[in-house]
Amino acid sequence: MKLYKLLSLIILIITLSGCNRERFYICSKDKKQCITVITYKDAKIRYIINGKHYTIPDKNYIKVDISKIDPIGDGIWGCWEGINGGWECVVEKAVIIESKLDTTKFRFSNELPRDEWGVPREIKYRGKNCFIFDYLTKEIEGESYVE
Repeated sequence: MKLYKLLSLIILIITLSGCNRERFYICSKDKKQCITVITYKDAKIRYIINGKHYTIPDKNYIKVDISKIDPIGDGIWGCWEGINGGWECVVEKAVIIESKLDTTKFRFSNELPRDEWGVPREIKYRGKNCFIFDYLTKEIEGESYVE
């Protein structure tokens, strides 16, 4: 009976600790490329990882602080770079904590392209092989899908 109570307690702890974490995958339209996005809401930390992963791997990820991002403007802008399997992503106003990305294939920025007046523009990410994911609505635009 004690083993049953211990197992029940462990399952409860795992379940409750998982509520703070949000994980989803953004994949290219042709399903050849994906990124995993894991956000720890209470800690205001987000990982963007190359490929589909359940946990954080040893390489090919970037860890960012999202505490300065207004929930209304929170999103991920990105483009799939094609045959080489690379991608580029932007999380506007994120602070890079750690980067273990292969920079020959993957690019990350914390600033959207600006126009001549310094206003952030997302026009590039509305083009072919690109996407915009809005955290507020949990919707994606462009040639990608969310799992």
